Amino acid sequence: MNQKMLRKRIVAGLTASLLCLTFSACSMEPSVGGGSADAPENGDTIKLGFVAMDLANQVFVQTIEGAQAFADEHGYELNVVDGASSAEKQVSGMENLVAMGCAAIDCRAIDGLALADAVQNAEAKGVAVNTYPDIEGRTAVLKYDDYDQGVKLAEAAAEWINDKLGGTAEVALLTQPAVDAVMERVDGFKDVLAEKCPNATIVAEEEGHETDTGMSVTESILQAHPDVKVILCVNDSGALGAYEALQSSGKNLDDMFLGGIDGTDAALEKIQEGGVYRATVAGAWMFQEIGYACMQNITNAALGKDYEEIFTVEVMAITQDNVKDYLAKTPDYTQFQ
Repeated sequence: MNQKMLRKRIVAGLTASLLCLTFSACSMEPSVGGGSADAPENGDTIKLGFVAMDLANQVFVQTIEGAQAFADEHGYELNVVDGASSAEKQVSGMENLVAMGCAAIDCRAIDGLALADAVQNAEAKGVAVNTYPDIEGRTAVLKYDDYDQGVKLAEAAAEWINDKLGGTAEVALLTQPAVDAVMERVDGFKDVLAEKCPNATIVAEEEGHETDTGMSVTESILQAHPDVKVILCVNDSGALGAYEALQSSGKNLDDMFLGGIDGTDAALEKIQEGGVYRATVAGAWMFQEIGYACMQNITNAALGKDYEEIFTVEVMAITQDNVKDYLAKTPDYTQFQ
């Protein structure tokens, strides 16, 4: 029996009425994943799962908000696992979600290799799984193009270096070596700086993707390299820690550039203030919208509906020039209905 047939049988077991469902996609314009499915007529609840990297990161809190909005809209039950930056916790969480009968799971993996067996085991049992980054055997994958995110941030930094610093600057990078997809952002940093600012020098590359470590690492970098003018971070969590270190450093920050990736509310607020936090990179969709759309897409797969196997989100740089317009946005779930 193939996975698609097995998936249909499992969902049918959740509620006999699923075989008789009618879907609203026939009466509306096509949307991502073909439109979302209605809840079972008899009120039975379909269980969904979300495995987050770390709920200390606002990105996942906002993403789950959107996933919950989808679940609430259709009367589904959403179960959330906090990976707490531990691949082991994600693996056990995935196994628990499968054991409790989740029909679809959205997993944001810390370590794709560590999660591979759990994802494949879930799929073998008929559970539809969406992953980020790509994991062999998944049903669907969320693509941000991490390299392009690094490129977008580095381009903003390169413009600063060339316009404000005469093309020469010492640069520090805050990274997350445990996540291969995130390290593609670092590749983007390096390639753009080499091309657009050949006289800029990367003097430090340290792990610092959480706020506390971002702060302590930046303090150490500033002591070892007091002439650093540019700090590029693989996410906003680390960058917010770097921000605190810079604020307490006593340095003149007028000619310094700090940037992150993810477009969190806290980062956007700092950018709007007009200080040293100069840029972040975010999806053209809000995280709530991404959470809603991804959960809709993978639920459609679980129910045997049309879905997108590769789910790509475009990214953009948010700077002091466009941050007000970006902040004025509110989640719009109607675009996926």
